Amino acid sequence: MHFKTIKFLVLSLATLAILPVLAAAQPKEGDQEIGLAASYYHPLGTGRGLFNFDAAYGFFPSDELEIGLRQSFTYSQSAEVKDVWNAVTAPFALYHFSDLGWAGDNALVPYLGGFIGAVWNEDDFTGTMGPDAGLKLYLSETTFLNAGYRYEWFFEEIGEANETQDANHVALIGIGYNWQ
Repeated sequence: MHFKTIKFLVLSLATLAILPVLAAAQPKEGDQEIGLAASYYHPLGTGRGLFNFDAAYGFFPSDELEIGLRQSFTYSQSAEVKDVWNAVTAPFALYHFSDLGWAGDNALVPYLGGFIGAVWNEDDFTGTMGPDAGLKLYLSETTFLNAGYRYEWFFEEIGEANETQDANHVALIGIGYNWQ
């Protein structure tokens, strides 16, 4: 048997073996959550990318709804321009679709929501808002992997937020933990 075939079979069996471990994992009313993520950040209309780190805290007032605060830091280093950092501080609300039963009794929990907040650094301060979407894969009843996406519009006034040339795509992969 070819090595790649054996590797594929081993990985497939390992994946199937962990599905029972993923059973019955989802947030519940009263849970708190902390998450850490790293993301790739691509400003629209440019050919450069940046790295971003996020930390978030959330609370579940119901089984499906999470409200919280996200803090992210981005650092850009380029040979052509001065080094730049910025931070985003943004409250968020996410709705978790927790009863879909996609794998292992709700181990996969998709979410959809939005945020509004501030982007700041030593030179500037502006507003940001946009949608959030993602998928949490619960590895245990409390620990999950998170794959998410958000679109950040920037504005000086709320009426200016539809100008998409001032926006970012942010894709992230992270880990999180829920507790009562």
